[in-house]
Amino acid sequence: MSDQGIRIATVGPTAYGIIETLYAECFDDEWSTTAIGRVLEPAGSFALLARPGPRSLEFLLCRLILDEAEILLIGVHPDQRRYGLGKMLLAAAMAWARAHDARWMLLEVAEDNTLARASLWRAGV
Repeated sequence: MSDQGIRIATVGPTAYGIIETLYAECFDDEWSTTAIGRVLEPAGSFALLARPGPRSLEFLLCRLILDEAEILLIGVHPDQRRYGLGKMLLAAAMAWARAHDARWMLLEVAEDNTLARASLWRAGV
């Protein structure tokens, strides 16, 4: 999949239902729109959605505190993994954070998340 036609946009509360649905498709548990709203409530928090077509299939949640941005969660629909969409979301989040004076970005990855760890290594992160 090329990056042509992929739209990445910052979204607000009206998209929390989409993120809730995507979260359930990406992970083995559920997360409510209320919980998503609480995470994104503090100033400096934001959500990105990527649309490689008519349906959103990837999301990223991030927050900025002082000069440090923290990626809270990246979700890529299982059918869309290994196409570089997570990397595009990460690049968009880094650009947003840089534009808002972040000097650092933190992303914690579980030790057993071999797919994410391999992807970060290939991306040179």
